[in-house]
Amino acid sequence: MFNVATQTQTKQSAGAVQAGSSNGFRGLVDARLLTYALEGSDYKGILPADATANKIYNLSQLATASQMSHSENRRVVELSLPLKTNTLLFYGRAPMGDTYDGYANVYDCYGHMDQYDVNVTTGSANFEVGHRIPSNDDDATYQKFLIVENLFAGIQSTLLNHKVAAGEVIAAAGTPDGVAAAYMFDATIPAGGIKWEQYAAASGKSPYNVADDRFPLENKLGNLYKQLTSIKTASGELRAGSGEAVIRMAQDLLTVLNEIRCATPLNDGEAVAKYFADGVYNRVLKYFTGDTNNTGAPITKVAFNNFNTIRTAYLSADEVAFRPPLTRPPRFSGPQKPN
Repeated sequence: MFNVATQTQTKQSAGAVQAGSSNGFRGLVDARLLTYALEGSDYKGILPADATANKIYNLSQLATASQMSHSENRRVVELSLPLKTNTLLFYGRAPMGDTYDGYANVYDCYGHMDQYDVNVTTGSANFEVGHRIPSNDDDATYQKFLIVENLFAGIQSTLLNHKVAAGEVIAAAGTPDGVAAAYMFDATIPAGGIKWEQYAAASGKSPYNVADDRFPLENKLGNLYKQLTSIKTASGELRAGSGEAVIRMAQDLLTVLNEIRCATPLNDGEAVAKYFADGVYNRVLKYFTGDTNNTGAPITKVAFNNFNTIRTAYLSADEVAFRPPLTRPPRFSGPQKPN
């Protein structure tokens, strides 16, 4: 069963993607069904690149918009397959839209296929995806994109460079704002201060007292740091850089930090970790909003703060103090470890 498009609008909203009382699923355009007769076997495997189709069916013309409604949204068609056909291959692509508020041309907003060529020879099918944003230094949209890209990379780097200064005092009866669980132990930050990366040090020692192995809350901070900074390229790990991916990263980050800041410490090292986590948590909330809580529960509904608020926070004296020197090329999309 295939969904065949009868409209040209793009699929973005839930109302467009899901069939409803007033509309049907918009389906696919340029739909093609290719049949093959691969002799000598039942053929269970990968279709070879040099296979030649014995027939191509154009399914894009099966229905028109006037033939479809929410109550009559399907058409059953019987196809006569060529003799000995034992393999089918299907191609299709999403329909392009023609409107989007804020952009003059949806073609450049949502991306597009510059090439879409399906023919009888499997290996000759050609698909070429166009750029969503022109990579042209003279293009105004591209320059705006670079500014935002580098801003968010800088924000992530700045957050990773969080530290508490030597001599800061933590009172046992104190608590993070709104949190019921107290720090439970008095502590003073040792000489040299404490940086987040120290919680992820290979030695496994507490940054508060190097004579101790790290305690659970300290390890939680360290593991969070490593997950944010260590991409396992050797094993093929990839990380998305889209706005939605950044929001998900921020949501996970806030959730773990909230667990630590709301926990009950078992010793002075954990009290310092709780204090440290609260500091990072409050800095993240300068750049993102969300449905927050002071109970240690997950943070939900995370979104970017408005751009002016983000820019003002990033340029503030408090944040500049955490900013590491950048050594990467001008264009990058991930956080940089502090030097």
